[in-house]
Amino acid sequence: MAITHETMVGEIKEWLGTGSVNAFGPPFAGKDIQGDNLTRSLNAVMLGGGDILRGSDVPDHVRQIMNSGGLIPTPDYVEIVLPHLSRAEFAYKPLVLSSVGRKLGEEQGVMEATQAAGHPIKVVPFFEISPEVAFERLKLSDRKRPDDTPEALMVRFDEYQNSTLGVIDTYDRLGLMVQIDASGTEAEVYEATIRAIHEFACRS
Repeated sequence: MAITHETMVGEIKEWLGTGSVNAFGPPFAGKDIQGDNLTRSLNAVMLGGGDILRGSDVPDHVRQIMNSGGLIPTPDYVEIVLPHLSRAEFAYKPLVLSSVGRKLGEEQGVMEATQAAGHPIKVVPFFEISPEVAFERLKLSDRKRPDDTPEALMVRFDEYQNSTLGVIDTYDRLGLMVQIDASGTEAEVYEATIRAIHEFACRS
């Protein structure tokens, strides 16, 4: 008898505890959409590095880099973003992180910060799409972010290739990464995500 969606979610919640899910993927892979879905299902708190930065009073040079599609310097990232992981109101909740620590080398600080805060990273879903799919989704997007332009998207893909893939490789070597085809519909990708995390949890 096939296991139900509800059973998988319940078993994931029990396994995850107050740990963290840190989702990665190229631009427009749907990390935030699936992060929202996971947040609701797991009764979690969602945090994205970009959202924290956009909601913070950041220095002008940081804002300019963000608006161009680039990744900000690691010292600025560590100072602004990582303290959010240990906020008291998150103490008894799991965290769903959207690509927190996207520059190679930042993953160690993120793992240390989440561990110290009682939210150790337990799984890293890697949502995969092609650049062609990303640019098609850009055409349909209505987010109106400053970096949602074809020019900025090219910069974001360069940063992803040059920096973020190395972060994902690190999580893969640590045995934390699960791959998910994110080219389908939202519902299809969500179901694939739950199944992938459930299978990972059962092996852990």
